[in-house]
Amino acid sequence: MKPIIAITFLLLPLLTRAQRDYTFITDRSFYDIEVLLGYDFRPYQVEIPDQMDRTIRPGEYSFGVTRTHLYVEGPEIQGVYQISSISPTEYGYILQTINARDARLSGHLKVILNQWSHAEAVVFRRSPDDPEMIFYLASIPDKRRKAESAFFTDWDETVLPHPDSLWGKSIRPFFRLDQETGIQERLLMEDSTTISFVEKITIEEKTKEVSSSDSLAVADSVIVVKSKEIREYFVELRSTLHFTDGTSEDRTERYPIKKVVEREFKTPRITEERYEWEFTPDKGDPIYLYLNGRHAVASMKIDGKTYQVRGY
Repeated sequence: MKPIIAITFLLLPLLTRAQRDYTFITDRSFYDIEVLLGYDFRPYQVEIPDQMDRTIRPGEYSFGVTRTHLYVEGPEIQGVYQISSISPTEYGYILQTINARDARLSGHLKVILNQWSHAEAVVFRRSPDDPEMIFYLASIPDKRRKAESAFFTDWDETVLPHPDSLWGKSIRPFFRLDQETGIQERLLMEDSTTISFVEKITIEEKTKEVSSSDSLAVADSVIVVKSKEIREYFVELRSTLHFTDGTSEDRTERYPIKKVVEREFKTPRITEERYEWEFTPDKGDPIYLYLNGRHAVASMKIDGKTYQVRGY
């Protein structure tokens, strides 16, 4: 029994959760070619001008982009297409493709962006002999938009002036990226993915028994002669895993933290991240928290995964 979120090889990347929903226009800002890599477009409508125009089921068609290949699902166009180039254009990006099994099938995928760098449509042509197929991305339903706005942590929302200010705080990321494969996963509210910064305070007391007596009674009592406060710090990662048989399981990983060190990038990165906080755990690799110029949480790297806030 394997989690739906697990991805074991790249012949079927990005598609393990395709039937759960569409991808929405406002899910991602494609301000750079690198943001395309690992993304899976799942449109809601397809049009061939003067031939066909219909609504499609979630996952009926999908377009998964990696650095070297475009993975396409859908009637008559399904296949693995080698990407020969990715170039920015006045409308967004164009990916030139060649079918991995038939080099005669050279085509393209156009990614159509709006003024906020959101993808409104992708246009696919399998070969010079095939018509362009226009696939429209859905606008997020208003009810869902409001619910997600209240649930997920947004860019500029959680400001942490210094490392001591993070304990007791939690963030709910919107995207999870696998650092090894580059695959992006849009998280859902039902995933309940939460990163918490926990401070645990324990009071240790040294006591002493004292005997007292009078003419009426004899009683023993205990007094505290010394007390010590112990503070422990943890990063907790909680998520709900959804399995292929329809069941689910809550899972929490806890990382004891020994120290936190802040660094500042002299020149902000393309993602506008300005600060890096390195968490040293008791064992394992360091954990990294990234903040923007206002010291607001932007992303976090834990165990080979990057978690990003909404609006990243």
